Amino acid sequence: MKQITEIDCDKLRQFCIHNEFYTRGDCDAYSKMFDMARTYKGDIDILENVADDIIAHSSGESITNFTYSGMKMKDTVGDIMTEIYRNCVNVWFE
Repeated sequence: MKQITEIDCDKLRQFCIHNEFYTRGDCDAYSKMFDMARTYKGDIDILENVADDIIAHSSGESITNFTYSGMKMKDTVGDIMTEIYRNCVNVWFE
């Protein structure tokens, strides 16, 4: 038995749209971010890189206004990583 862990890029796209993220990235940058997300197999560094990329291509206002679980963020990267994990990561066993 092994655990399979991956980021669902459709859910990641919806996460970005819902939070008005990635408004400063072009199609090429957006595609590269999804390519990076597809390499995620549970590696925290990949998740952090995806969150960093989202922040780098988002307006300061959308980042500042982002909340999770009804609370304002304390650690931008960590909080976005948490929400990506909660909302966009699929885990199953085979």
